[in-house]
Amino acid sequence: MKNKKKNLKQMIALGSKTAKGGFTNEQDVIDRFNNWKTDKVVQEWLGEMNYK
Repeated sequence: MKNKKKNLKQMIALGSKTAKGGFTNEQDVIDRFNNWKTDKVVQEWLGEMNYK
């Protein structure tokens, strides 16, 4: 049973770290889209989304 609790705590910690990392990534994406006129990567993303 101790092992299950340890695994659960590890999974919770990993989930929390993943979520926090996602928010960091989200801000990076927002910053890129805010610079869509000059950001070549975002221009490619917009093209893939058929945005004109």
